[in-house]
Amino acid sequence: MSFNCEDCETSIPGTNCAYALSRKMGWRKKPHCYAHCTCGYPVRAKDLRDHVFGEPLDNNRAAFEDAYIYCETKRGQRHVYYGTYDICKIGNGISASAMSSCAVFKRYKSAN
Repeated sequence: MSFNCEDCETSIPGTNCAYALSRKMGWRKKPHCYAHCTCGYPVRAKDLRDHVFGEPLDNNRAAFEDAYIYCETKRGQRHVYYGTYDICKIGNGISASAMSSCAVFKRYKSAN
């Protein structure tokens, strides 16, 4: 599975959740975050969680307030976006509730 950078057309392996959130938020060349092309958008969910998202807020799946979301399936597939458990407002359009499973779910109040 791969996708193309919308700015330079470089083919990037993997899924596009971290890239989509990074590009829409304008996060480029973030320290300690892997970017596959020279545009510098982080492409790994765990890098955003560890180096861009602020302190964890909670793991409340019923919360109505938008937050930065990190979730992980039972098989270890990671996903990030901005919104709620059921709604992806900024990202690739997929929410945690739309994933095959959601073994890990964390909300973050802010990003660096």
